[in-house]
Amino acid sequence: MRLVAFAPLLLCSAAAFAASAQYTLDSRHSNVHFGYDYDGYARQVFAMHAPAAELSFDAADPSASTLRASVPISGISTGLESFDSKFQTAEYFDAASFPQATFTSTTVRVPSPGRLQVDGDLSLRGVSRPATMEVTLNKPAAGEAAGADTLGFRGVMRVRRSEFGLGMYGDSVGDEIEIVVNAIFKAK
Repeated sequence: MRLVAFAPLLLCSAAAFAASAQYTLDSRHSNVHFGYDYDGYARQVFAMHAPAAELSFDAADPSASTLRASVPISGISTGLESFDSKFQTAEYFDAASFPQATFTSTTVRVPSPGRLQVDGDLSLRGVSRPATMEVTLNKPAAGEAAGADTLGFRGVMRVRRSEFGLGMYGDSVGDEIEIVVNAIFKAK
């Protein structure tokens, strides 16, 4: 699976990076959250722990860059143990049958320096659907000062939960899910 990312580096500081390099996610400093509207009263936001990703970044040709990203469904944390357990059931994410959420890129566009639109396939609950992640490059750093070449970004994607078989409680839970990814990658 591939996910294209980090074209802004070409525009920001490509000279500081190798033409093509392999990166791994720094999971201690990265996180994934998702949120939805609850009956118009409040926005519910939950964490998804233990994300994993591998990135191949090509500064000369960002569209050739690839990344495979996944998050275990067992890593959903609502702050309430009983609700965490409920999210694992077949009624919700069905973690026993579909233990991972994944995103696989197909194309990347660079609308402006430091910004990307990453198109790909999001897979949840056994359903894969096209999705676009709006990416902002936070900071690239090269070499010894950062300990290794380091890339930081924030990505936001909006999807309809009903398209993934998660349409229950539609009268009180908003259909749009916002997924926010804050990630730091380190060169291998």
